Amino acid sequence: MKSALWSLSVAFIPVVCGNPCEFRRGGGGSGFVGFETGFGGETGLVEERIPPNIESIEVSCTPAEANWSFTVEASGQVGVARIYTRYAVDGLPMMSESHLMNWDFHPTNGDWSLFTLSLVQSEDMQDWEPGMSTMIPCEDPSYDNHAWIIEVWDTEGESFVCTLYGAQAPVYQSDFPSCTIWE
Repeated sequence: MKSALWSLSVAFIPVVCGNPCEFRRGGGGSGFVGFETGFGGETGLVEERIPPNIESIEVSCTPAEANWSFTVEASGQVGVARIYTRYAVDGLPMMSESHLMNWDFHPTNGDWSLFTLSLVQSEDMQDWEPGMSTMIPCEDPSYDNHAWIIEVWDTEGESFVCTLYGAQAPVYQSDFPSCTIWE
């Protein structure tokens, strides 16, 4: 049994301590074999960065309340999300806005995050405020004149994923060439 445990512990040593390792026998005749690495702090494990990915998008508006609601579920190591709202009539862009989304849920293991945004429709440009209100009308339940560009950035702000969403998404493809159209 002792030799089996010794073989098992020796098999895992390179994984745990790397090379070179110094071995010493535990005190008191316990038979325990410990190790010390010959490396300093620079040998810490480097966690693989998982780029952000948009998993789902939900957009809705309640005309009676003139309230827009946006939900984006993203996976990977995410930092912030931004939504650009666009409104086009007959293929001609009429209005554009930019809003930072709220980070509602992010587990510590980095599996996925939930971003939300709720915007009240403003009737007057003087009342418009980023992250709070929008000038984009919501009376048309088909959203035929709408497009949303959603960016989700990684924790370092170095890379992002971008998706064009909505009936008018192709109109804005040239403005956002690194974005893909949500299918």
